[in-house]
Amino acid sequence: MKLLNTLFFRLLSLFVVMFAASLVITLLVYIPFGQQFITDIKTREMQPVLRSMASLVQDSYNGLIDEVAINRIIVSQSMANKSQLLISDMNGKIIYATKPIIQPSSNKNDKNRGTVIDYSDKVSSQMAELLLNQELHTMVTFNGMTFKSLFIGQPIVVNGKMVGSVAMVLPAYEITSVLTNLTWMLVLTMSFVLFIMSIPIYFLSKSFTKPINQMVQVATGMRRGDFTIRANEKDKSELGELGKSLNQLSCELSQTINDVSIERNRLMQILQSMSEGIISMNNQREIIIANPSVYRLFEMTPNLINIQSILDLSDVRAKFGNGLTNNEEDFILPYLEHRVKVSIRPILDETENIVGAVGIFQDVTEAERLEQMRKDYVANVSHELRTPLTAIRGLLDPLNDGLITNDVKKKEYYTLLLKETARLNRLINDLLELSRLQSGNVGFDPTKIELNHFLIEIHEKYSRIASDKHILFEVQTLEGKNFYMGNEDRLDQVLTILLDNSFKFTPQDGKILLMLSETDKHYKLDLIDNGSGISPTDLPYIFDRFYIADKARTSKSTGLGLSIAKEILQHMNETITVQSEPGKGTIFTIVLAKNMLNQK
Repeated sequence: MKLLNTLFFRLLSLFVVMFAASLVITLLVYIPFGQQFITDIKTREMQPVLRSMASLVQDSYNGLIDEVAINRIIVSQSMANKSQLLISDMNGKIIYATKPIIQPSSNKNDKNRGTVIDYSDKVSSQMAELLLNQELHTMVTFNGMTFKSLFIGQPIVVNGKMVGSVAMVLPAYEITSVLTNLTWMLVLTMSFVLFIMSIPIYFLSKSFTKPINQMVQVATGMRRGDFTIRANEKDKSELGELGKSLNQLSCELSQTINDVSIERNRLMQILQSMSEGIISMNNQREIIIANPSVYRLFEMTPNLINIQSILDLSDVRAKFGNGLTNNEEDFILPYLEHRVKVSIRPILDETENIVGAVGIFQDVTEAERLEQMRKDYVANVSHELRTPLTAIRGLLDPLNDGLITNDVKKKEYYTLLLKETARLNRLINDLLELSRLQSGNVGFDPTKIELNHFLIEIHEKYSRIASDKHILFEVQTLEGKNFYMGNEDRLDQVLTILLDNSFKFTPQDGKILLMLSETDKHYKLDLIDNGSGISPTDLPYIFDRFYIADKARTSKSTGLGLSIAKEILQHMNETITVQSEPGKGTIFTIVLAKNMLNQK
């Protein structure tokens, strides 16, 4: 219940309205009378000053006081009273005037702040009137001014003869400021009274409204699902009976709603935790449920507009329409780079009437990719195993049939059988090695490696092979000691794989360079050859399993070496990249982090 509609607020409002009415009436009576009262006080304050000024002027005419002294006194009195003092001759012409008044203001944004107020050219009619009367004090709005000013003056008589007049003028804001301060004091005083009186009024109102508010709290708590609040049953009036009824109703509703909430929460928790996206709509085609997974699946922020955009994809909305007519729909929805399987089923109530439809969205992109990878893997393994096995069988059949009788020929056949068996063994070992790397069951304990020494050993190991193939193999190291924390055996295995490829595809009189360089945070190992290079179409797949750029397979490669090298470096938290240009050569680049202890 809003505070504005409560009985307590109405009682309190009545008191405030009565106070406000009293304040307004007081101000309406006080302000006009107060202004006149303050004006009279100010006039009575200034009249003695004005008379003394007139007396000084008389003394000046009689030569009793010099002009410098009288000017100093007049200026000081004018400033003290925040007014402008004016003296006229018998014709009403101003013959003396103090400095104009500069309007002050405590508000820096006041546009009238610093305004110069000069009455010397605006009081001629009032000065002339002084020559006809003994004294004059009045509130006047002078020409060119938007505010009133207090004018007080009297004639100057020397030796019984009127010789001119003297007047003091000050803006009315000097009077209204006093009135404003008094008015604020009155308002603050009455506000303080209101505050003091509000305390007993508050408790009195509370005593009237407390029993009713308790009933309201019980009813509000029930509406919000809080059934722990209880009404006061001790009251002997009808309110006590109402409290008993509300408490009994609260207990019964609590049990019923608790049972429903448990079932609802269980269902919602299942929907929220499902990896599949769920969209459910009623038979008016209004969305009633959309779980977080459906937004994640389509990479959208949760809102109704995005749900509508999902329904607008392909013919999803039409399929939901079919679901509302008791049809089941299953189809694949292409979305960007994903493939989403959608299953739509109607929702039936206990009377078998259709009340809505629910759609399940499942991303099958990865599943289809893995299935294709599995098929490709089986096909590649079968092909790679079939090749040596076919060769072995082709050699065994003539031997088994006794067709080879020459001992020299038999030895040649046995030599070929050993080569094919070794090839089959290498293939199986490579498969096992790759499987162990991908399963994470291989240790990568780091040790401190001095890279210059390590590369020199690599050079010594492969110098003989390079010499036999008439290939120039060089190693370029850095100055000083360059240490790296990693697994030396695995790094040696990677370079062995890369060098084996370089030697295979670099022609005679070619060149292979293994170069070590560094940046602030990394070491770089570049293996550069001027071999046949790799085609741009093959380059993106060069690290894939069983991928062989040599389509004719003349190199007798299993296509697993580079895959193993990349897996090893990934386990070491390092990277490998390749650049190549057909006919010019290839550059494999290994980036090793400085001072990093790999955890794998």
